[in-house]
Amino acid sequence: KEVKIYTIVSDQLSPPITGESFCTDMVRHSDYAELEAKYAALVAVRTSAIPDGYGLVPQQIFLEPSDIELICSQCGDGHESGYGDFTDGLLWVGNIQRDDGSIVHGLHIS
Repeated sequence: KEVKIYTIVSDQLSPPITGESFCTDMVRHSDYAELEAKYAALVAVRTSAIPDGYGLVPQQIFLEPSDIELICSQCGDGHESGYGDFTDGLLWVGNIQRDDGSIVHGLHIS
């Protein structure tokens, strides 16, 4: 069965909304349960396709010179004349909170 999505304008609603002009997409109530079931099935497939401890990342990530410098500063021993001997580092995918409070999702190093 195909679920149809209808686009309506404000005066086609019941009751109509007057004085404001907008349009919205609508789905029949009888079709909504089917959409929810399809969405739940897609979530289940996606969840089962990505094992615990893994996340989706881009196939390639370009690193600018400043990114490489940051990696070196994170994984060096802090020697004054440079980065010194390299130490272990951990690459991880997830969220970090910046000083301004914004959340950034991506590949990080610790």
